[in-house]
Amino acid sequence: MAGRGGRACQFIAEAPDGTWWGALTVLVEEAGSLDFLNTVIKQRQGHVVSVFVRPEQRGTGLIGALVDAGLAWAWSWDDPPLELVRLYVHEENTRARAAYARMGFVPTGLEIPFAPDPSAQELEMALERPRR
Repeated sequence: MAGRGGRACQFIAEAPDGTWWGALTVLVEEAGSLDFLNTVIKQRQGHVVSVFVRPEQRGTGLIGALVDAGLAWAWSWDDPPLELVRLYVHEENTRARAAYARMGFVPTGLEIPFAPDPSAQELEMALERPRR
């Protein structure tokens, strides 16, 4: 995990024998900075990237554990707090979209071309910071 001064944190899941099962990274995006689309970020927020779970671990709840760890880290920022966490998911990855929806992420309506295949789309989903 990145130190408190870090603006990114990677979470890795491995088996007791050290076999790598999956990973997830959360980036902190600062208000006023430009994102990867050259769009000005309106509020301080988290961005989940590089999510991967090995095929034999899919359906085990591992993605939920990784996302929970990433969200706990994101929500721990408090000076100022992160108000939102977003991610992008391929339009045809219905399994991942359903998993994110179960975790509370909702589609924002933003769709971007999928880099390797511009005829496909990635859908933005976001989760607002829980109210205390």
